[in-house]
Amino acid sequence: MATLDTILHKESLSSTPESVNVLENYYEAVGGKGLIAAMALQYSSAQSILISMVAARSKIRGACAGRIPESSLIPVLTRDHRTWITIDGSQRSVTYVGLGKIRRESLDSHRDDILAAVDACDVVYLSTEDRWLIGTVLAHLAHTEVPLVTNLCLPLLQVLGNRVAVRDVIARSAVLLMNEFESQYALKTLGVDSWHSAISPMLREVVVTRGGDGGVYSHYPFDSWSAYEAVQPSIVRCAVGAGDTFNGAYVARRFGAGDGVLDSCLAAADLAALKVAQEGTSLVW
Repeated sequence: MATLDTILHKESLSSTPESVNVLENYYEAVGGKGLIAAMALQYSSAQSILISMVAARSKIRGACAGRIPESSLIPVLTRDHRTWITIDGSQRSVTYVGLGKIRRESLDSHRDDILAAVDACDVVYLSTEDRWLIGTVLAHLAHTEVPLVTNLCLPLLQVLGNRVAVRDVIARSAVLLMNEFESQYALKTLGVDSWHSAISPMLREVVVTRGGDGGVYSHYPFDSWSAYEAVQPSIVRCAVGAGDTFNGAYVARRFGAGDGVLDSCLAAADLAALKVAQEGTSLVW
């Protein structure tokens, strides 16, 4: 998903009724989980194709010009998706989402462009999008051997909405990337207590991130876990988007450079730290 983000900074935010929060900083940026990961892939010297829904007159398209192939940005929204993100001095954030309405009568006319973009990829990364787009891509991937890396994020879990849909996505995934809360949420949705019990014919590795505490990873059959350390940023400006930056960098190193899981996690943690030291939700260079 691609969004227009408005970041609102204040050291201490009040939620008292009728209170006024005078911001210490605010700015706009392009973001969205898929776009942030795509930017991280490109920063890592990997070519990325972002398949996402945007408005016909999209500010996102203009902001990504020269970096994201325009044919994969599907102009079916009445307006671009937007987020407003409040961040306090401890980097605690609250996100408000405004979704553009989808002109569903025009979706099928873009199916060939979507599938052509998928066919051009050596690996497909899934975060969250409309269920029609997710279903279209997954149905096409069912007839290929292209590896699927799924960011089993909370928005995706909520879009999928039920155990069967979540199980179907995991069944096609080779790699799962998520934070610790999302891992627990997914396991609860599946009705199991560990990834060892989550039977999937294609799943080979799982990475669970823990922010500033690093994270853990495991290989099939997921009966033992190893840890990696976080990289501390030079300065903390905006932690929003660090996880998606980690994911994009992980895919670049694991599938592009052919690194092992640990080395990919360490390289991804390094890029996530660079992101935290920047303003905005995605890497700028």
